[in-house]
Amino acid sequence: MRGVVTILFAMVLISCTSIKNTNTSGCDENKEFKENFFDCVSIIEKYTLQKTKGKGYGIKLSDFESSLKKLSQFVEISHKDILNYNYSYPSIEVFEKDKQGWELWYEKNKCKNLQWKK
Repeated sequence: MRGVVTILFAMVLISCTSIKNTNTSGCDENKEFKENFFDCVSIIEKYTLQKTKGKGYGIKLSDFESSLKKLSQFVEISHKDILNYNYSYPSIEVFEKDKQGWELWYEKNKCKNLQWKK
């Protein structure tokens, strides 16, 4: 009887350990990547609002450029629209179109344990 209890106890421990290590959702989302990805989107959005609507967010051109460069590793950027005399999106609507595509891309790829390229 004692041996049966020991075997059952061992089986419970093994099954609990394997459940703990199993990702039940099947999604390996990198939370750090997500935070950085959407920080870049936010910087680009604030810079665009600053340039097109006169909002005072204090985002520098270098931060805008850096965020575009990071995102362009993964998503399409409308460079032809940005490459104007002002080096910004010509309107918030043009930016929103890109943003929508970026968000769709992220939702489609978030479970792939995304990593920034070095």
